[in-house]
Amino acid sequence: MRLVVCFLSLLTAFGPGKCGNVLVWFTEGSHWINLKIVLETLIDRGHNVTVLVPDASLFMHAKESDRFSYQPFNVSISAQDIEDSFEDFLHFSLYEMEQLNLLQIYIKFYQLFSKDLDLCFAYCDGTLKSRELMDKLQHGKFNVMLSDPIYPCSEALAEKLNIPIVYTLRFSIANTLERMCGQIPAPPSFVPGTMSKLTDKMSFTERIKNMLFYLSQDALAISLWKKVDKYYTEYFGRPTSFCEMTAKADIWLIRTYWDFEFPRPFLPNFKYVGGLHCTPAKPLPKDMEEFVQSSGDDGIVVFTLGSLVNNMTKDRSNTIASALAQIPQKVLWRYDGEKPDTLSENTRIYKWIPQNDLLGHPKTRAFITHGGTNGIYEAIYHGVPMVGIPLFGDQPDNLVHMKAKGAAVIMHFNSMQIQDLVDGLNAVINDPSYKENAMRLSRIHHDRPIKPLDETVFWIEFVMRNKVLVLDPSPFTKESNRFSYQHFSVYMTTQDMQDFLNELVHFSVYETDQLNLLQIQIKLYELASKHQDIGLSYCDGILKSPKLMDKMRNGKFDVVLSEPHFPCSDIVAEELNVPLVYTFQFSIAHIVERMCGQIPSPPSFVPAGMIKLTDKMSFTERIINMLFYLSQDAFAILVWKRMDNYYTEYFGRPTSSCEMMGKADIWLIRTYWDFEFPRPFLPNFKYVGGLHCTPAKPLPKDMQEFVQSSGDDGIVVFTLGSMIDKMPKETSNMIASALAQIPQKESFMAIRWR
Repeated sequence: MRLVVCFLSLLTAFGPGKCGNVLVWFTEGSHWINLKIVLETLIDRGHNVTVLVPDASLFMHAKESDRFSYQPFNVSISAQDIEDSFEDFLHFSLYEMEQLNLLQIYIKFYQLFSKDLDLCFAYCDGTLKSRELMDKLQHGKFNVMLSDPIYPCSEALAEKLNIPIVYTLRFSIANTLERMCGQIPAPPSFVPGTMSKLTDKMSFTERIKNMLFYLSQDALAISLWKKVDKYYTEYFGRPTSFCEMTAKADIWLIRTYWDFEFPRPFLPNFKYVGGLHCTPAKPLPKDMEEFVQSSGDDGIVVFTLGSLVNNMTKDRSNTIASALAQIPQKVLWRYDGEKPDTLSENTRIYKWIPQNDLLGHPKTRAFITHGGTNGIYEAIYHGVPMVGIPLFGDQPDNLVHMKAKGAAVIMHFNSMQIQDLVDGLNAVINDPSYKENAMRLSRIHHDRPIKPLDETVFWIEFVMRNKVLVLDPSPFTKESNRFSYQHFSVYMTTQDMQDFLNELVHFSVYETDQLNLLQIQIKLYELASKHQDIGLSYCDGILKSPKLMDKMRNGKFDVVLSEPHFPCSDIVAEELNVPLVYTFQFSIAHIVERMCGQIPSPPSFVPAGMIKLTDKMSFTERIINMLFYLSQDAFAILVWKRMDNYYTEYFGRPTSSCEMMGKADIWLIRTYWDFEFPRPFLPNFKYVGGLHCTPAKPLPKDMQEFVQSSGDDGIVVFTLGSMIDKMPKETSNMIASALAQIPQKESFMAIRWR
């Protein structure tokens, strides 16, 4: 049967070659969730997939799928280190940033990213400095490497393996990585920097702001990337930069699409593949369906703040519950925290909800979301208007895109009052323009010559022509029986990674509002350093394991697939002499994409990632955008210095992480034009956003009953993502109070009440 699948693949997209070997670089979080969908499809098409898995990870689990071949490697960090770093970032974004000035925020960001980069170096060491692993990869006969350039070193590995690299990512702040490395043009005059929160309709002032945002993010990136440059230089034994290596990627797959993006110049090796996870809705569980149906004509509201936020303060939860009690719709709320005192009968709390299936339900009227890319794409896929409550990262900027396109309103998590949420819900539910705009975006998303998942696979096959593999940390192998997992040991624990994530989340959610820009940048640098520690642990676990390297060298791999957020996959690819494919969402200010992938990002019209600007920038916004690019570039250069030292030491010649990343053959970006603003693109950058989206399935019986009970008013889906598992009770109460004032029923998602 496998031979038949392989033969059919050859007759379709893979051409005159043969079923190949794909090497996948380690990644985390939603990056891994999106990547798995691609890997499963590659396997269905007859390819062999090997995933590099560190022995300390939060989301990658060996043997999660037996279809993958997992290649474990050891790292010098723990999962707690990663979680702590993430918690720092989250707390900073949510609770500190608003209290800081611009300089303090910049400094904090630098600190956070430096910590993160330190973690990444652990992954670089775990792969590139593991002789055993490198030997194994070099014998793996890989055809291509797939990775997300947010995590460095996948390009170094692709360089070593002499294989092309394909990147998959969402974005980097201010599109720093895409611009400086991927060379995609991003004129600041009309392309807003990612995360600048600007649109393509910018005033003169906004254009200046946009330009400054670009400049600042570029400066931040350059500063951080110096560490990676030093690492690469040491590893390769020659002057090598992270951006130089990243620029070698053949394809950049961007996980967004024109339904999300503003108009912008593009390059042929950049491909928008947003929505690749989206699928038609499936039937809901019986009890959920009954609840949905009980909504009647009012309909339902789906509510989730994501998987990272499962708790909030009692004040916040009561506020939310009070708001939900004031709408006629029934609400399905994904939340795992303490039940709000003000929770009304029209709202049901679930620890988990089938989000895609609920959004695809005909009774869904609105989606309350934190603005995560996956959730936004599912809403676009099904044409559901949104009430956005951004928390951290790219979420504020994502929702600016949706607001600019008339499909969403935006709330502020910490300052939102009951009436604010009620008014927002009433607006998107009762004003037909929001639904019309959401449906327009949905039509754009579906009216494509090729499905995003198929396009993602096509470009990977285009690059490799022959083969495929995946690297993964040992304690988590067997995540998928379809993968072949290769274990490797790291000198950190899962708790280390969890601690990092917790720190990142806490910083993003609770600290950023209290800090000035300088303090924020300092904190970000600390977090980036922690993340870099984790990354280097993985690097050591692979690169410094002779047994693992020998095994990989004998593995006849065709490609390395990784996310550039975690370093050293590029070194492994270099050692194995196989191509490298990156898969990721973005880097702040698109530092990795710009400086390493060489994608142009003119700050005059391309907003830097995470600047929360759009492609409609005023002059001031363009200046801000430019400064953001510069600051992030400087930040990256500073952080990357450590990576550069690592790479240089490993290769025995001056090598930079950006140089290694620049060698990636394909960059798969987990976004698409339906999400992104218009911008220049490169042919090796491909947008693959929404690859996880599927048609809605039937809801659970009780949930369906609640949804149906909403009647014509419908429902509102509310989630702040999977990383937010708690919030102050005051906040939750405020949200609930606001939801209580709309006719729709709400579904809350992913919050642990305390």
